[in-house]
Amino acid sequence: MNLREAMPIVTEFIDACRVAFGASSVNESIKAGMQGFETFYASENGHTIGTPIPEPKIYTTMRRDIQPLVIAKRGRQ
Repeated sequence: MNLREAMPIVTEFIDACRVAFGASSVNESIKAGMQGFETFYASENGHTIGTPIPEPKIYTTMRRDIQPLVIAKRGRQ
């Protein structure tokens, strides 16, 4: 199966990402997603590739919806 033909919209998006962020970075993310890591997942025309990424949990308290925050560790300068 030729994924470029089976998933043309996904292919167009991936190609644009390669131009914007560099082919190496995008290819690494796709490869990791195909190996079971939650770095890449795509679905089009009944075809899927990569590892599904779970939806974020939403916590509700006092009538306000809040989402868990992910704080990146910053290196010391």
